[in-house]
Amino acid sequence: MRGYPRNTNVLMKVDIMNLLTMPEYAEKTAKDLAKLAEVDDSKITIDEGTQEKPSVKQITNPLPSWKKSGFKSKEEMLNIAKIELKPVEEPIEDKG
Repeated sequence: MRGYPRNTNVLMKVDIMNLLTMPEYAEKTAKDLAKLAEVDDSKITIDEGTQEKPSVKQITNPLPSWKKSGFKSKEEMLNIAKIELKPVEEPIEDKG
């Protein structure tokens, strides 16, 4: 992968972990992951009826965003989103 991905909705867990290890993308990745974690897609609306007689109901989402991205649970995604970013140490220049 070169650069930061344009569409962060399709990032997989391995992509997120790799981006978090890159100092230039770690902060943006953590913020995008936190936004993804805020989405409540635990329920979805379906229509099991016909056009003449709709039967709309809410069910548990079989494929929420955390599962699409490859996480084992929403809690795992939340824990990764709360990673504390460590400042990148600048090399010390020898002025001698």
